[in-house]
Amino acid sequence: MKPDHAIEPSADFFGPRGVMRRRLSRAKLNRAVRDWASSDGLSWLHLLKTVTAGLLALGIAMLLDLPQPRIAMTTVFVLMQPFSGMVLAKSFYRILGTAVGTVAALVLGGLFVQQPELYMLGMIVWVSACIAAAVRYRHFRWYGFVLAGYTAALIGIPNVTTPQGLFLAALTRAAEVALGIVCSSAVSALLLPQRSILALRRNLQIRYANFTAYAVDVLARGLERNQFERRFADFVDEIAGFEATRTFVAFEDPAMRSRSAHLARLNSEFMATQRGWRATV
Repeated sequence: MKPDHAIEPSADFFGPRGVMRRRLSRAKLNRAVRDWASSDGLSWLHLLKTVTAGLLALGIAMLLDLPQPRIAMTTVFVLMQPFSGMVLAKSFYRILGTAVGTVAALVLGGLFVQQPELYMLGMIVWVSACIAAAVRYRHFRWYGFVLAGYTAALIGIPNVTTPQGLFLAALTRAAEVALGIVCSSAVSALLLPQRSILALRRNLQIRYANFTAYAVDVLARGLERNQFERRFADFVDEIAGFEATRTFVAFEDPAMRSRSAHLARLNSEFMATQRGWRATV
């Protein structure tokens, strides 16, 4: 029998070609990981944070023996957003709407004790007023008005014939919602937080580059009418997205909150510039 020989690596493995090949493969791997982390990875991170916050809220609610722990978990699922600023903004308006709706249910119950017909009429007027106010506002402000309406209905309507249980129902509902708000805000801000300020800066840089190229093309008469209209529509979408992101950043960064008015004026001036371009072209 022939003696076994150890497998020796090729000389090319340690040569310049082998080193170059390994560097290229490592660069491709790093690029693939970065691409995944900036696309699908963010979706998986959001899913992980949502499930973590939901289970945390459910566990604490069951530990505190709250009547409906699922409300705390459902609140988390409703509130969780990709960016921590969005979670904080939505949480602020949710807790504000819940508090106002709870007070409205208690006030209506105190005014119309043992008068279910008048109580239901007052509830209808309150919910209608909240919906009318919600139509007038954008972003998460409308969400606060909607919550003020249906929170009062969820607390008051099941207890319309038993007003003695109204206060306890309002208290437990507020506690369950508050627990979900605290858990979602804490997990979003502490577990690999995604900052809205970074998205805002990136949007500003991209918009500046796009508008510069757009102005050069317009002045050089290198755009046809349909291309001009399409790029104008893209800028309008960017303006709306910037305004929404600016609102979220104000809840996330105190320094940006003080500059919010300047950013709003910047966005408004950019819109005016766009209107001027369209009128002259």
